[in-house]
Amino acid sequence: MLYVKLKNLRWKIKSLLMIFICLLFLFKLFYDGKRNYQGICSETQVKLSDAEKINLAIEALISYYPKDERVLNNFLREVANPESEKLSGKKPIPYKDLDDFHDYNKDCCEVLPQSKDIDSPPVNIIDRLSGSLSSFVKVKYKIRYFDEFRNKQKVASEVTYRISNCGYIHNG
Repeated sequence: MLYVKLKNLRWKIKSLLMIFICLLFLFKLFYDGKRNYQGICSETQVKLSDAEKINLAIEALISYYPKDERVLNNFLREVANPESEKLSGKKPIPYKDLDDFHDYNKDCCEVLPQSKDIDSPPVNIIDRLSGSLSSFVKVKYKIRYFDEFRNKQKVASEVTYRISNCGYIHNG
């Protein structure tokens, strides 16, 4: 009889322990999802400011900005006029750093909760709860170059980046 009571007590303790572990797991899942949804990085426990998101987007743009004539020509063909004649003899003028970029592109950037770009997929609840997408940063900037006569030229362009809670960048 005592053995049966101890066996029942062990079963109750194991059941309560399993329920407690499940509740603890669900609480942790809810807590992490809530913090991710609020835009807090799970790695650093910090929420990026809009200025930090903008600077990350600009740094990504500067890193892929045309550095040679061939890339610039392809870039200009896409941005300026796809039908344009061969754009030979044009030398890109790269941005040196964030300050140089801001000097030439005043009011360049805005942080958006949803992309206004038709081709970009909308933010879904899974992206927000996982922290894989915090917001979009739209960057309007000038592509600067020297033409074949060594005159400075510029063409307006824009790009939209997806930014995660931890600052990871993805195109549009």
